[in-house]
Amino acid sequence: IEARELQRVVVAEKSARGVVLRVGSQLLFGPGSAQLRPESLVFLNDVARLIRNVPGQISVEGHADIQGHSDGVSNWALSSGRSLATLTHLIEVEGIEADRLRATAFGSTRPIASNEHDAGRALNRRVEFVFLRTAIDLDATEWVEATRVGRSIAETEGSQ
Repeated sequence: IEARELQRVVVAEKSARGVVLRVGSQLLFGPGSAQLRPESLVFLNDVARLIRNVPGQISVEGHADIQGHSDGVSNWALSSGRSLATLTHLIEVEGIEADRLRATAFGSTRPIASNEHDAGRALNRRVEFVFLRTAIDLDATEWVEATRVGRSIAETEGSQ
């Protein structure tokens, strides 16, 4: 995240469900679009490398803000299209095993910020990669640190 100077649009945090890599939709998609931006492919390659180093299941989750879209696309369709486009890329281009991934769409039902202002709506338009808790056998702080510096989980465990 830091190496690519993505701190403003990518956040890694511990949650009750596991470790969440939260990505602002503007990094991956154009406004109102579920088609991956060409410049997002380098980032998704980094995510794939991370997925290969962490065992277990990953949920790829699409979220939208509360505003509708002028072209008539619903927030449900947009969030599901984005999670599916991301998951499909990870499987078909990056070679991640399909049985490790699942796509989920939440539309505008799980905001992380107020939808009353542009800044809040921008935060709510996101894709989250949830490394599910059952798959993580080390402390989330160590896991996030390992991913930040580009070490594999095996390297982190071996240094203890």
